[in-house]
Amino acid sequence: MYKSNKRLSGFNSPVLTGPKKSKISAETSSSASLSPVQATTSEEINNNNNDDDDGGEELTELKKELNDLKKELNQKEEMLRKLKLVKMYRDKKDFKNLPDLTEKWKNCCQKALQDLHMLLPDPRPSMLQLLQNLQIEPLLLGYNVEEDSFDT
Repeated sequence: MYKSNKRLSGFNSPVLTGPKKSKISAETSSSASLSPVQATTSEEINNNNNDDDDGGEELTELKKELNDLKKELNQKEEMLRKLKLVKMYRDKKDFKNLPDLTEKWKNCCQKALQDLHMLLPDPRPSMLQLLQNLQIEPLLLGYNVEEDSFDT
């Protein structure tokens, strides 16, 4: 009578092998890892939901705090960048030779204006007219209007 057991390969008779718990009943009996579908009482479902809500609110607060800290970090990095730039300019700028450099650029500008004036076609405008057309202050370049020449 029990010889037919060989034909049903996936089936084990509880009479021949003894009592065994099925895998399904063993998994559902543990209450530690209950999902809302496996929970048997509404109290267990409510407890699981309350834990998720608190975690969600806490997660939202942590994300907000993280964003605030990132903004503050960006502001501090920008301030540090500006301070380093100011320090570099202060170290780099040497105002001791500024009068010499000013005189050098003034002479170069005077020479460039004289060359430009010579390249203009006849009838050439006066140097004063050229300076006024270029909207350059004659005194800025040391141009003497009365003598019609640059002071050197």
